[in-house]
Amino acid sequence: MYHHYSFIPLLFCLILLSPAKQAIATDSYTQGIEYFQQGDFDKARQAFEIARKPGTTDAQLEYNLGSSYYRLQRYDEARIAFLRAATASTITALAHYNLGLVAIRQERLDDAKGWFRQAIQESDGLRIQQLSRTALMRLTDTSSAGDNTSGSSPWSGLASIDLGYDDNVTLQPDTLILSTTRKDDFFFDIYGLASRQLSGNEAQGLSIEASLFGQKYTRLSRFDSLSLALAAVIDHPYGKSFRGRSRLGSELTLLDGRGFTTTTRFSTQAKRKMGKRGTLRLQYALAYISSLDKQYDYLSGWRQRLEIRPRWHWPGRYLMLGYRYEYNNRADRTSPRFTSFSATRHRFQVTGAISLPAQAEFRISAYYRESLYHDPSTLSSNAQLTRDEDRLRISLLLSKQFSQGRELSLSYQHTRNDSNTASYDYENNQYMASLLIPW
Repeated sequence: MYHHYSFIPLLFCLILLSPAKQAIATDSYTQGIEYFQQGDFDKARQAFEIARKPGTTDAQLEYNLGSSYYRLQRYDEARIAFLRAATASTITALAHYNLGLVAIRQERLDDAKGWFRQAIQESDGLRIQQLSRTALMRLTDTSSAGDNTSGSSPWSGLASIDLGYDDNVTLQPDTLILSTTRKDDFFFDIYGLASRQLSGNEAQGLSIEASLFGQKYTRLSRFDSLSLALAAVIDHPYGKSFRGRSRLGSELTLLDGRGFTTTTRFSTQAKRKMGKRGTLRLQYALAYISSLDKQYDYLSGWRQRLEIRPRWHWPGRYLMLGYRYEYNNRADRTSPRFTSFSATRHRFQVTGAISLPAQAEFRISAYYRESLYHDPSTLSSNAQLTRDEDRLRISLLLSKQFSQGRELSLSYQHTRNDSNTASYDYENNQYMASLLIPW
């Protein structure tokens, strides 16, 4: 028997959204929510069943019906309802997480692991990812069964600590190469992210995110950086088939302890399922970068990105493709000679991963990026040259998960940037060990 898994945090909050009036009986739907909140799960079930009698399959209704069945310990019926709810991309990850909990109650532990892995892959929200990772690890780590982690807190987040070595330290803010040192150095990174749900849930709701990133080199201190960011995030549907997430935030970056840039950024993405194995994600981002130091005024200006990423996942492996279009309109450098920092870029990416024994994973990723600058720059000889660059980056990563979702990884990254301007022509290799700690 596996009843000791009941401590896994539950996420059976009702989706308190008004369904389409023409689709289901809204009065019964509202009554069902009221009964559920009062703890009368059988009356809630009856109300939700009445609401779906017109023969429709509204995902929000199916999710709430599944939650009622689960509370009544009618797990077969809960499973069917959550499977129907999972067809809507707006709550796919949430439904799959709950299918994992149902599978645990039915002692189908291999199925539960599969559902939790799918929820991790499909969710953009920290909360679902964290709960799924925790549940997945506890299925193979019974020693933590006495640790009753609550899922009720509105806060979630993660911290990452990295130690690395770079054989050619290069400053690349906002994808612009400012300088290469032709020198090697060791570095230390720390990253922290906290998210708080203010209203609603991960299917539709408002949350805030705050993050910090710091990087410190042992010798090349002029490349030390610190970034602080704050953003408001709204999860919402785009029509009936796309799950949406929009974000508005601001970021402050310091370089060697001095003000470098501020960035105000708006982004929105839409995601939907493609068949049984695929997911399609579309994203648009608009950012305004403002320099905090006169020597970097040429970086000020606008950046737009449009990205498409299809992804397919199978048990134990996944494949992702990506294309990104980027357009920059920066102030450019006018003195002592004109230098263009405004570029149009096309980036093509492929990423693949495979699961290994003992909760390990191997991932390989590569991208090719072409950059063409808008105006010719003036060289020291007074000749003019339009900067043109091609970048190839290959990354390898081996990671292993431990209890409570902690993850240790080793990575290698090779970058080759070919430019018709000698100062921007370089190669570097980076090696890094990372520890990820969700909370």
